[in-house]
This record gives sequence, C-alpha cells and structure tokens, in this order.
Amino acid sequence: MPVSAAGSGSPTSGISLLLGGADASMGSQGYQLDVTSGAVVIPAQTTIGLFNGVQTLRQLLPADIESSTVRPGPWVVPGGHIVDYPRFTYRGDDARRRPALPPGPRLVNVATDASLSIG
Repeated sequence: MPVSAAGSGSPTSGISLLLGGADASMGSQGYQLDVTSGAVVIPAQTTIGLFNGVQTLRQLLPADIESSTVRPGPWVVPGGHIVDYPRFTYRGDDARRRPALPPGPRLVNVATDASLSIG
C-alpha cells in the first residue's frame, strides 16, 4: 500500500494516521478511530497512541489480512467512531509486580495473561 504525506484539512479517503489532532485528555496512549464509507482516520497525540489505534483497526478487519499470501479484497471495515485511552496511567502487565518464578509457573502466568485455556 503506498504511503503519502497528508494534505491540509480532514482526510476524505484512504487510511490516515495523524500524529496530533486528538484530544489531549486521551494522554500518550489514547487514540480516536473514525471509519466512514471512504476513509479511516486515526489521530493520536503520540506514536504509542497511533500504534494502539492501528491494532484496533487490524482487529476490525477480516482474519485474512494476516495471511502469508496475497488475498483478494475489498477489505471492509465496519463504520463507526471509537475513542480509547487508558483509565489508569498504566496498561496490562505494567501494573503487576510479580516475583521471579521457575519456568512452570511462569508459563502458566503467560498463558493466563494471553487468555489461553490450560487444562
């Protein structure tokens, strides 16, 4: 997919990642994702926020986008408006302070964190 610099004004077609233009209250990890019939626009205050927004966009696309071979389109994304930012100043494992564990229990913790079923 070709990448080009954005012009002035609001993007009206394609996928646009905008560094800036998002509400400052979303903090460094937040983003906004707007999908219309012609454009996907993700503004964020930082590159971390853009990364998080792209991950959400990937989740909205069909699983075939992860194929190792070229798959035919068109790729359809449901329209909508998402505003996402952490409620707290940390996400995920940053909040947990676990002691070092031997490999067995550590594997269980990793599987649990990834929501894998062990049994």
